[in-house]
Amino acid sequence: MQQPIATALVGVIVAISVTVAFLSRKFTKTTSEFYVAGRGISAIQNALALSGDYMSAASVLGVAGLVWAYGYDGIWYAAGFFAGWLVLLLFLASPIRRFGAYTIADFVAGRFHSKPLRVVAMLGTLMVSLFYIIPQMVGAGALVKPLLGMPHWVGVLIVGSIVIFIVATAGMASTTYVQFIKGGLLLVFSTILTVA
Repeated sequence: MQQPIATALVGVIVAISVTVAFLSRKFTKTTSEFYVAGRGISAIQNALALSGDYMSAASVLGVAGLVWAYGYDGIWYAAGFFAGWLVLLLFLASPIRRFGAYTIADFVAGRFHSKPLRVVAMLGTLMVSLFYIIPQMVGAGALVKPLLGMPHWVGVLIVGSIVIFIVATAGMASTTYVQFIKGGLLLVFSTILTVA
């Protein structure tokens, strides 16, 4: 262990995340509770959770890499990503919710009554998720390597297993609460760094 204080802090955060996921499972009994947390997440909790998700390894490391490679012109990629995210929420999330579907594949299948379109929507979702999760796992492995002195692939395996556990335990409830904690911590520590 090369950084004992940092390792201890990461251990505490992981323990809190796993505990939150484990405790959230008793509130997850129906499909609605698994996919949309029973629609019981407040606006503040959801905003902090979305912030925690947005300030992820992929976006933070990606923007830092783009600024390093292209100078301040790289910041426009972050602005474009954020604008695209808002458009996606406005034009995709709202219609899906009004329709009563939980996933894009459910929405497409219900709206167009087509099984092949459902498969296409599912494959598209998996492709987008794959391109989102790869930088997350690369960032996780890059973080675990200097922190715990483990090989990159071990870090990817550990973090991937923790994420799968959190999502599979209680679905959107555990995921949202963990992201809520992450968003709050990022906000607090970013403020401390800015003031310092």
